[in-house]
Amino acid sequence: DPRAAYLEALSRLLNMEKIRSSGLRIVFDALFSTSRGYLDVFLEREGLLVEKLHCYRDPLFGGGMPEPRPEYLSELALTLRQGDYDLGIATDGDADRFGVMDETGNSFSSNQVLCMLTRHLFKNKGQRGAIVRTVSTTHMLNHQAAAYGLPVVETPVGFKYVGEEMRIGDVMIGGEESGGVSIKGHIPEKDGILGDLLVIEMLAYEKKSLSEIWSELQDE
Repeated sequence: DPRAAYLEALSRLLNMEKIRSSGLRIVFDALFSTSRGYLDVFLEREGLLVEKLHCYRDPLFGGGMPEPRPEYLSELALTLRQGDYDLGIATDGDADRFGVMDETGNSFSSNQVLCMLTRHLFKNKGQRGAIVRTVSTTHMLNHQAAAYGLPVVETPVGFKYVGEEMRIGDVMIGGEESGGVSIKGHIPEKDGILGDLLVIEMLAYEKKSLSEIWSELQDE
């Protein structure tokens, strides 16, 4: 069972004290995926309020698609609008891609999240290294790299190319527009659970909503 070792590895990448003390209220839509029993357990263990949706095994995925896109996250959006929560998170079926909604049920694209996480790692955690993106991923990352004095590496489409750059170079963050991300110190492969946890960590540092953080990033 890889869970204990995996969750321990994640905890070493994150500022657990910040996360524990944040008091964030989170809704997690597992979409019947393999992140159930991992992401929810991690958050509950740290004392964060977690409302769980579709957090059980269904090989038919409730008759829908296990895709963390707005059209498949209507229940998550409704729960956020009707309750007093700070964030909604989800993963795809095999949990290697993330999905994120703010407290109003507004969905943020993978491109937006990658830009915010890049800013978070640089600004809040003092990390440095290359920003690796696929050719179809937002070029806003190039503007951030120029502002931060960091190199950018553009790869063909496919996270395997991002992962290769992470294996051979000093990479702070690597991502793709379809929801894949990994960071320095983690495996050179996309991880949706990590992506969601990094967003939670970012909110814990910033003490602001996702929309506020996004607005500040655009101004910068």
